[in-house]
Amino acid sequence: MKPPIENENGGDKSTRQRVPAHRRHLRKLLVATGIIVLAVAGITVGLTSLLSQKSHAAQLTCGTNPSTCGFPDATSTGVPSGTTLKTVGTGTGQVSSGAGWTLNSGGWVAVTGSGATLSGLNIPYGVVISANNVTLNNDNIVTGGTTAIGVSLRHTSGVTIQNTTIAGKDSGANRIMTGIKDIFSDSTGLTVNHCNISLWETGIQAESGLIENNYIHDPGFIAGDHTNGVMSNGGTCC
Repeated sequence: MKPPIENENGGDKSTRQRVPAHRRHLRKLLVATGIIVLAVAGITVGLTSLLSQKSHAAQLTCGTNPSTCGFPDATSTGVPSGTTLKTVGTGTGQVSSGAGWTLNSGGWVAVTGSGATLSGLNIPYGVVISANNVTLNNDNIVTGGTTAIGVSLRHTSGVTIQNTTIAGKDSGANRIMTGIKDIFSDSTGLTVNHCNISLWETGIQAESGLIENNYIHDPGFIAGDHTNGVMSNGGTCC
């Protein structure tokens, strides 16, 4: 071991030089700054992770509550809550016809008048439209069966279906085959907006038009069904 080196003042000086005071202060400052940086980084990572978990948790509710994620659901489609409906039928207090439409004895509502509007009706039958510029608005249409169709379009143009609920009677044998169907695949100018369609094999089948802001959900099923939300056979839908 080497002996101490004597300095010019007579004292001993170790082989390791003492760190000047200003450097020691700088080192402490850098260490403290590093600790602060690490702490801030840790908080940032923690908050990011927490927010990510909350965002992920919110996404998990989309299926049961689509409106929380900005999608249509029962709160924004179909017949608006509080709407008073008049039932189509032949019983007391019911209606069996109107401007451009009539309840057919075969068990469906036939719409034959151009420009006809059916609004505020509870319709326990299929609706067959064979006229142009027809509007269904704020209607409740419930029917069911192997080949049942909620709304049939036959060579139409400019049909609008909005704020309307269309459903089968149950999810099995009385589901509807199709909620809205362009029978001959030649109807044009169709608009389907803010409708609530459920208990179907196919929700909507159309070849052209605008289909948006609808809640198409809860399909029914019987053996042999080919389940579809919105279906096109190759036209310019939708």
